[in-house]
Amino acid sequence: MKQNKNQKNTAVNQITEGVIWKVLLTFAVPIILTNVIQQLYSMVDLIVAGKYIGAAGTIGVSTGGELSDFLTPVATALGSAGQIYIAQLVGARKDKEVKDTVGTLISICLIFSCAMAVAAILFCDGFLTLMNCPQEGFDQARAYLIITSLGFPFIFGYNAICGILRGMGESKRPLLFIIIAASVNVVTDILFVVVFRLEAAGTAIATVLSQLGSCAAAFLFLYKKREHFGFELKLRFLRIHGYAAKTIIRLAVPQIARTLLVRFSMLYVNASCNAYGAVFAQTNSIGNKIQKFLEVFMQGIGSSLCDRSKSGSKKTGSGGKNCVEHPGDVHDYRGVCNTNLPDDPEADVLPVQQCPGGN
Repeated sequence: MKQNKNQKNTAVNQITEGVIWKVLLTFAVPIILTNVIQQLYSMVDLIVAGKYIGAAGTIGVSTGGELSDFLTPVATALGSAGQIYIAQLVGARKDKEVKDTVGTLISICLIFSCAMAVAAILFCDGFLTLMNCPQEGFDQARAYLIITSLGFPFIFGYNAICGILRGMGESKRPLLFIIIAASVNVVTDILFVVVFRLEAAGTAIATVLSQLGSCAAAFLFLYKKREHFGFELKLRFLRIHGYAAKTIIRLAVPQIARTLLVRFSMLYVNASCNAYGAVFAQTNSIGNKIQKFLEVFMQGIGSSLCDRSKSGSKKTGSGGKNCVEHPGDVHDYRGVCNTNLPDDPEADVLPVQQCPGGN
């Protein structure tokens, strides 16, 4: 028992003592790399779909993945809120409250994600219609959305566990977990799309398997180090404690509100682009991926600052706008992201202006 407490103290000291810039750099770099790899492997679906399925596959993966992209920041916010509160409790040596919060965080994430998965499956056609999904890719988008909805619990579970680990000073392991996910995604994408010809459904299965892989790796590590992290594999451990739930929600709501305001505007812009047809939908999907990739650096730095201060949930980030306009700051999306999309004369001349920070 004494040894366990010493181990916990060591973890706490890693993020509360030492030269500030060194601590922040040590803690931030794994988070930034984790986010970068996560965005890179999410691009794999679009690249494989564009090369081996065609325009319908690109539209299906992009539009069908909108809801997952919309809910992932919610999972991140809940994980970050748990991370902040757990860090405060660990610093105050409140071991019982840490255990209560760990169980509460996992339960909240699982309950919410399962509810969202059911809702997404039931209302998938209505959502795609609201997104003005082009008819060329509607069936592909439906298949992608329904299958990836099954992965929502893994997304939320992974973020909850990583929030627990980071709250106790462990930021390097999540990088390993996401590397596992990226490896699984690349291999299974090629297997299901190129070999088995499952089209967008194949990329969706690959995505869910990669999410399962990262969540399973995180859970196994948490269980292996359960004494260190105050985790118990018992049903009563997952009981939701009111005070912990209230604090987690209070910390998460500002992040969720800020992020969803941006995401709602992004959904509106994407739906507007989709209304112009398949070429606009394809082109805009590439710009979105680039914009999301650029966001992760500030998110990683913001996350490390949250842990150092333990006093708030202020993450910096870029609010980005997707601008599909006529000549301005024009970039050829083929050259920028190298997705090997199908040849299309209209796409070659369609200008895409991507504004990560807005003007």
